[in-house]
Amino acid sequence: MFHCQLVTDMKRILCYALTVLLALVAVSCKKNSPGTPSVKTLEATETAANSALLNAKINFAGVNYASVNYGFYWGTSEDQEGTYTQGEGVLGEKGDYSAEITGLTPETEYWFKAYMEIDGQPYIGEILHFTTKLPLVTSAPGWLELPAVFKVDGFDFFCHDGTLNGKSIRNWSFYWDYDNRVSKWVAYPLYKSIFAGASRTDEWGYDPLLPAAKQQNVSGGYKEGNNGWYARGQQLPSADRAGFELNSTTFYGTNIVPQNSDFGGGLWMDLECKVRSWAGQSDTCYVVSGCITKDAKYYVCDRSSEKVTVPTAFFKAVLRYSQSTTIGTDGFCAIAFLFDHEEYSESGKSSLKVSKNMSISVKALEDALGYRLFVNLDNAIGEEKATAVKTENPQNNNWWWK
Repeated sequence: MFHCQLVTDMKRILCYALTVLLALVAVSCKKNSPGTPSVKTLEATETAANSALLNAKINFAGVNYASVNYGFYWGTSEDQEGTYTQGEGVLGEKGDYSAEITGLTPETEYWFKAYMEIDGQPYIGEILHFTTKLPLVTSAPGWLELPAVFKVDGFDFFCHDGTLNGKSIRNWSFYWDYDNRVSKWVAYPLYKSIFAGASRTDEWGYDPLLPAAKQQNVSGGYKEGNNGWYARGQQLPSADRAGFELNSTTFYGTNIVPQNSDFGGGLWMDLECKVRSWAGQSDTCYVVSGCITKDAKYYVCDRSSEKVTVPTAFFKAVLRYSQSTTIGTDGFCAIAFLFDHEEYSESGKSSLKVSKNMSISVKALEDALGYRLFVNLDNAIGEEKATAVKTENPQNNNWWWK
């Protein structure tokens, strides 16, 4: 009886031990067994007018494989598989890979997805998209005040030089919009000797860089359009240029925009005075002043009865440089303003003084405009430092408000 009970107990213990052993083996096998591989599509980088770098990441999930193929499908349609491009480089432990695609069309949306095959089994990542940029004009000068200049956007870049104290200098540049008959922006350097003692010449006339038929005739002021009368506003203020030669150029039709007189003689003029004050306390202020015509509803007529678009908004950005300062980054700091033309022409707002809470970062203005400002700052101080200058909130920099 006792012997039988002992045998029974031993069997129970053996069974229990075997069960535990099998469970441990099962857990061990589960830990070491391969999972399901996957590929993740990452955001495109280095996007240019005609090229982009596609990126992806493979998770092999512990699978041992005899062969692997990896790349991207891409094209201009989200619904079609498009062109296949092989991934570049040797896969490391992280499974990252990229592929540069070229021959793209500027300002076009492209869709792409990562693709791989492991031993003939396909795996596909999610679909992402990017938009190519407009091509920069490589012959544009490297001046710090210049925004991005493109080859195929329908605008043309021009620049005026001049003479100051017997020396040849650059005066101002503009980006001409033939359809709206205004400059999209005017860019210029500003320093004390170029504006000290400025006096208005009122030499209203055509810009010699453009055919008269392609620009405004502002010799006698605007005629009323579909929203009444507007004044002749200047993007480069005449008070920013001293001497007859330089000052006369500020009255060219390419520098003139239809502007509500209360706004132009109020808030906008106050901003112009502030910019001159900042320039007088700096080595140089690099300024870009511009307008927005997208979705514009109103127009005026020039003296030749040609329509000129009334801008919906005006902006001004200032890149300040002072070699001796400890403020900013490598002597640079920046500030920007964007004013809705109609809103700030209203009674009570047009006469406001420029205040801290009106200012924005240059990066915020770039986002609103859809193109880059001060594009040559990267070459001057490096991309990382230039980004720091453009992203700084000017409301937190007391130098502007002292």
